[in-house]
Amino acid sequence: MQKDQEQLNENLMDKIQLALDAIGLIPGAGEIADGMNTVISLARGNPLEALLSAISMVPAAGDAVGKGGKLVLKVLDPAMDLIKASKPAADIVKKLGPKNIEKAKDAFKLVKNFIVKNGDDIKEVFASVKNADIDALSKATGIKVPKLARGKVEQVLKVVSDKLPENEIDAIFKFLSELPVGEDEGKEEVVSESIHHNSLLIAMGKPEWVNERFLQIGNEIQQIIEG
Repeated sequence: MQKDQEQLNENLMDKIQLALDAIGLIPGAGEIADGMNTVISLARGNPLEALLSAISMVPAAGDAVGKGGKLVLKVLDPAMDLIKASKPAADIVKKLGPKNIEKAKDAFKLVKNFIVKNGDDIKEVFASVKNADIDALSKATGIKVPKLARGKVEQVLKVVSDKLPENEIDAIFKFLSELPVGEDEGKEEVVSESIHHNSLLIAMGKPEWVNERFLQIGNEIQQIIEG
């Protein structure tokens, strides 16, 4: 029964994506069609893809972050089952191969530091999708929704809002926090952009301060998804 329901949901999202592709042919509506296809990806595939999809919708995310995210996804995908099950980081790294982690170290730093610096914006993306709030999504992403597309966009948000991977997202944050990357690079800049967070005021000057903020963002996203 559960597999049948999952297949129905997949079929529904396939139909919605076809409709979005048609909307994308309307002059001026291509951006929202692309954006909604990204929203749908929040509920399809693995939790890391969902997180990276949310990141890609933040206006501050550029090509560098996008390419870094693709590399992180490629490196971690073979062990995604272990990550989702919250297995020890040492076991996951062993399966992936320490050399592969080292090769992608800069990409891990880039994604991790971006999340710390832009955590509030990423949370707004998740919150707007969870609440199926078109106006909030437009504000968070900068994507304007034409009147002609609002009905379809609302349908997308309502379907996706119930399928966000809450516990698996938390597992991704937990694993990434245990990787020894991202603690130092950009520290001063991240502090300056996040100084209003009490947790950072307490953690400033400590090597683990990035992880504390990183895990806090992960917990807050999980709370948003759980509603």
